[in-house]
Amino acid sequence: MPFVPDQVKYALIELLSRFVNQFKLDTTDSLVTDRSYLVKVFKMLRAQALFNSRMQAIPTDLGVLGYVTTFRIPAELNRNVLQVLGEVIQRVNE
Repeated sequence: MPFVPDQVKYALIELLSRFVNQFKLDTTDSLVTDRSYLVKVFKMLRAQALFNSRMQAIPTDLGVLGYVTTFRIPAELNRNVLQVLGEVIQRVNE
């Protein structure tokens, strides 16, 4: 089974933190849940790595979040989620 390294985990946590703190998402305007983002996303990250013939996820695999966020966050933020994710990946890589 492919492995999700700490760097990728930190990037995911940073993204979720931005959703809550920077974009002020909460239960009234989004479906950002532990189950969706801390269970399902890890399965998707492992699948993405395996699909690309790797046994380890890499930060850019977090692009699969675009499939999870479509109906779970406000449309305006969802249109920019890959840009926000790029900023998060850059920050984690520093």
